[in-house]
Amino acid sequence: MRRLRATNLVKLAMCSLALLLVTGLAVADSWTGLSGLRGVAVVIAPIEPEFEQRGMAVSTLQTDVELKLRQAGIRVVGSKENHTLPGAPYLYVSVNMLRGPEGIVAYGIQVDLKQLVRLERDPTQQTIAPTWSEGAVGTVGISKLSTVRGDVRDLVDKFINAYLAANQK
Repeated sequence: MRRLRATNLVKLAMCSLALLLVTGLAVADSWTGLSGLRGVAVVIAPIEPEFEQRGMAVSTLQTDVELKLRQAGIRVVGSKENHTLPGAPYLYVSVNMLRGPEGIVAYGIQVDLKQLVRLERDPTQQTIAPTWSEGAVGTVGISKLSTVRGDVRDLVDKFINAYLAANQK
């Protein structure tokens, strides 16, 4: 029995590592690109229906993230208004999940501030790129999947702290 549990733990650890690689987690302590932001849009990546039905609905995450930003005094804009802001910045939240053995779910969360940037070698060229990024991985029982929302909120708090530090009055 112990050998079976150890095998399952190894499989789960491998799933977590795979999620880490898939989500491309990058931790950036740099506040480059946050100074002078006049607001951000929020975009939540699609989530598989199985996980949406268990408390990880895109609409719920959208509300959680927008509420946190507004409470911190950060202006949240819609996609149409976003295109009128310099750089068209948006906070992109991605939660990738993989169901493992015995009802365990491995997850990877990525929160990126993405915006238009110009290439140094050719300033006429621009692309969308992350200018701030944080991520996290973990595991949780399928029956407690909605607790992952707390980890998303924690990463949004990190963005808020970086934003506020870069935009001190």
